[in-house]
Amino acid sequence: MVKFSLKDFRKSDENVYIFTDHLPFDPVLHTHDFIELVYALSGTGVHEINGVEYEVKKGDLLFIDVGQTHRFTSTKGRLYVNIMIHPRFISSELVGHDNVMDFLSLSLFDEFQGYVAAGRPVVSFQKGDSAEVEFIVKRMIHEFERKQIGYRAIINSYMRVLFAKMFREMDNGERRDAAALPPEVIQYIDEHYFEKLSLQKLAEKTYYNPSYFCRLFKRTYGKSLTRYIQEKRIQEASRLLIDTDLPVEEICHKVGYADKGTFYHVFKAQQSLTPKAFRMKHQKK
Repeated sequence: MVKFSLKDFRKSDENVYIFTDHLPFDPVLHTHDFIELVYALSGTGVHEINGVEYEVKKGDLLFIDVGQTHRFTSTKGRLYVNIMIHPRFISSELVGHDNVMDFLSLSLFDEFQGYVAAGRPVVSFQKGDSAEVEFIVKRMIHEFERKQIGYRAIINSYMRVLFAKMFREMDNGERRDAAALPPEVIQYIDEHYFEKLSLQKLAEKTYYNPSYFCRLFKRTYGKSLTRYIQEKRIQEASRLLIDTDLPVEEICHKVGYADKGTFYHVFKAQQSLTPKAFRMKHQKK
């Protein structure tokens, strides 16, 4: 399996890299560490994404997520535009709350992530929208190739319009938000619950912004991220209190609490007993 990185194509810190025509590695099955939009300017083809084949024609827009495998398996007169997007483009690191536009951008990409995970990688626009989308894509190419002052801001704005058009077409009157966190995330938390887990770093593992990650976590596992980590820590602390003679303070640190008071508070809230009382109760059995 061939794996590509955005740095293989760009020579600067561009968050969005654009080019047209055929890729040098097409049609080799490959994966990459960036998000990719493919817009068909002409021709037809068959695109394979994660083992599923999709027919593609002029005006279609394909979405390929980070880590997905894909390739064009057949083409006819195909000319397309590749838009490679660094994951940080949709990260909250670059989206603040200092103004209304930034806030709208955050909301926009929350919605975007829900649609992406719903497994609808190909969008076919209606005639009127198709012409508008093609205009947007060509303007993006123009700005990217000329690189005049302010071109990045203009491309970023076009990207938001392009995503919004994509959402609207995907929706078609019915929102299908079937997003779920990958099992690797919960596995990582289970293996590192005793460490100081950063929401930002956990969210980065899925390329979601933190606010969306929290909502998706709760929807997937039925509880908040904080609650899940607390339960894991107290579960292990309870085991250590029963199976070992370690001092309570040492157990407190072993399961990830730097502050003994916080540990006692969380433990009693979950077990209805202090750690000492819990140990005494279970050692008598």
